[in-house]
Amino acid sequence: MLRLSKIVCFIVLILIICNGFVFAYDEPDQILIIHSYNDRYTWTADVMSGIMDILDVYYKDVEIRVEYMDTKNINSDSYYKEFYDMMKVKYENVSIDAIISSDDNAFGFLLEHRDSLFKEVPIFFCGINRMDIHDVDGVKDIYGVVEHKSTYETVQIALKQNPNINKIYIVMDDTVTGQAEVKNIKTELKDLERIELDFMEGKSLNEILETLENVDKNAIVLYGFYIVDKDNKVYPAADTTRMVSDASPVPVYGLSHFSIGHGIVGGKLAYGYHHGADATSLMIDYYKGRSFGGQQYVEYMKSNVHMYDYKVLSKFNMDLGKLPTESTIINKPVTFYEKHKEVIIGSVIIITILIIYNGLLRIQVNRRTSDLNNSLKRLEETQEQLIESEKMASMGGLIVGVAHEMNTPIGNAITVASFIKKESTDIKVKIDDGHLKKRDIFDYMDTVNDSSDMLLNNLESTANMVNVFKGIASGHKTNEIIEFNLKDQLMNLILMYQAKTDIANHKIDLICPDSIKIVGKPSVYFHFVENLISNSFVHGFENMENGLIEIDVDINEDNLNIVYRDNGKGIPQSNRPHIFEAFYTEKRGRGHTGLGLFTVYNSIKSLKGEIKLINNKSVGATFEIKIPLVHS
Repeated sequence: MLRLSKIVCFIVLILIICNGFVFAYDEPDQILIIHSYNDRYTWTADVMSGIMDILDVYYKDVEIRVEYMDTKNINSDSYYKEFYDMMKVKYENVSIDAIISSDDNAFGFLLEHRDSLFKEVPIFFCGINRMDIHDVDGVKDIYGVVEHKSTYETVQIALKQNPNINKIYIVMDDTVTGQAEVKNIKTELKDLERIELDFMEGKSLNEILETLENVDKNAIVLYGFYIVDKDNKVYPAADTTRMVSDASPVPVYGLSHFSIGHGIVGGKLAYGYHHGADATSLMIDYYKGRSFGGQQYVEYMKSNVHMYDYKVLSKFNMDLGKLPTESTIINKPVTFYEKHKEVIIGSVIIITILIIYNGLLRIQVNRRTSDLNNSLKRLEETQEQLIESEKMASMGGLIVGVAHEMNTPIGNAITVASFIKKESTDIKVKIDDGHLKKRDIFDYMDTVNDSSDMLLNNLESTANMVNVFKGIASGHKTNEIIEFNLKDQLMNLILMYQAKTDIANHKIDLICPDSIKIVGKPSVYFHFVENLISNSFVHGFENMENGLIEIDVDINEDNLNIVYRDNGKGIPQSNRPHIFEAFYTEKRGRGHTGLGLFTVYNSIKSLKGEIKLINNKSVGATFEIKIPLVHS
């Protein structure tokens, strides 16, 4: 049983704590906002903005009702009674949880009629000029912010900027709010020395403007507000501010934020936005459980801000350096940077990112370029090796041809030598046997003579072939630049192809002046002509006889001109754009690398020359070659 009672006590304690939290953080369901003036009045609009900004943060789902008393335009006992009757009808059956009021008329109306309209609903007020004009003794649940203008601070700024001031004209209307403000100003400025205060009370707007047109240059004007004149004519505050500023030849200072931008110099200005926000914040604290003891209001100036108009300051040649450092300056000329700040900052960020990106990209490109250069270098080395292999293969073919060409005369020479040896053996036997006759001697001598002629001819032919090969070899054994006879080099080349030409009845005609001497590398000229001849034999003369190659050489305008043509089967139109490309061949897989004409092209390019295929619609292929002699 004892254990059960402990459990019950524990549960009750938890419920009490939870209940306390629920009440401490209760929220209002419906809030009523009552403004003394209409929503077109700048001060009221600022107050409303401050209220709503706070409510939007804390109470997004609360129901809000707003009433505008519009007492700047209508302010009579009968109107107040009608307004009361209207409010009674509208809210008789509505449960309002909290009321926010702005300025004196709304607050006074609530103090008089709260009990009959809203019973004990708490009131949170702002914009009250003086609490002593309202009877709040014994009134519970009223909390708020008393509006306190920074009159003294504004006048001190004015004196700093205008040290010769001896009089201040104060513009204020005769409304309840205006009368309260006059009392505040008199209290704040009572200790000013040598300064005369002229409160322009009981005057119409026109009378005030006429007075201001003739003020002394050592005076200033302090504009509180002037909305309702003595004839109950209502003016927008912005209009009266502008009219007063235009009429006055001396600087006009202000006390409220709604005056800035309409001709006043500026001042430490009361800002309705802060008043509305602060009163609403008190209500938030109240519903969070903060205890105010039934009545709480504060009189402070933290919501007032130093604001000044650059255009007006410039008009009166005032020094901006004499303003408080925390001042806000409106209408100040915008520098190029300030005007385009976001664009400039954005552009700098983008440019910085692009520079970094470009740097990274450059590093990446350099790395890849290095890799590509290395690959290209390896490819070029491989290509050079293949070209050299092609040259060696070509030279090998020529050597085989030379060997074949030399084989016949050497074989004939061996046969003749063997025959002479046999005849010599036979004549010796006859001598040894004693059967030698005179006729045998004459026959032997005729045979040896004829055989010697045959032997000599074959050996001379062999010697000529050796000399041709030695001539070619001497031009290839070095890469040094020498002077050589071009026709001799080409003739040697043609002689080496003699065996191949004889087999298929092919013919190579060379037309070249004997006088052409070239300073250069003989091997380069030899190889590109040899590759052209080889290309004709392999491709042009395939499966045909009586092939003809014509090589015409001449010199014209410091250029060596070579026209190479054959009467072979020609080059198909589709192949012509690719014939000088590496590894391009129609006979791949049959022992052909496709480097023949590519080697020709590169050899001629190395001599700063050019080669082109002539579009020959008849048979065969024709190449025109032009090589500057200065590079030869």
